[in-house]
Amino acid sequence: MYVIENNQWGMGTNWKRVSSEKDFSLTAAAYEMKGLSCDGMYLEGVRDAMREAVDLARGGEPSLVEARTYRYKGHSMSDPGKYRSRDDVEQYRKRDPIAALKGRMTEAGTLSEAEWAAICSRVDAKIEAAVAFAEASAEPAPGELYTDIYASAALSGGS
Repeated sequence: MYVIENNQWGMGTNWKRVSSEKDFSLTAAAYEMKGLSCDGMYLEGVRDAMREAVDLARGGEPSLVEARTYRYKGHSMSDPGKYRSRDDVEQYRKRDPIAALKGRMTEAGTLSEAEWAAICSRVDAKIEAAVAFAEASAEPAPGELYTDIYASAALSGGS
């Protein structure tokens, strides 16, 4: 399974300015695999596309999934993101997938505010533990840069 998280921006350039193909899932055909796309801002749509990709993988078939989402912040800490409007960012923030799922679950009566607070507390604790682990860990050896990296001949241009 290959997954493209298309957050619509590369550094300061909109993806539509750098690619002649606007639907990245169609590029899968060049590698003789199925291409799937989904709205990366809609959790259930991502789940459905990934379920199909997993089923294909379990059957021995490769696939490429393009999940169109949005990057709210700059590309790095040195990127102020001035190449897009505040209105554009705010329109996407209104579609935030976590907030939208919470809203749907609350409306359906399957999630209470107390349950949501407990989930947020557990997530915050996991994040804090992961940061503490990373900060306490030694830098990896330079030779580790290529450990566990795989690129198929078709995708790397080899034969």
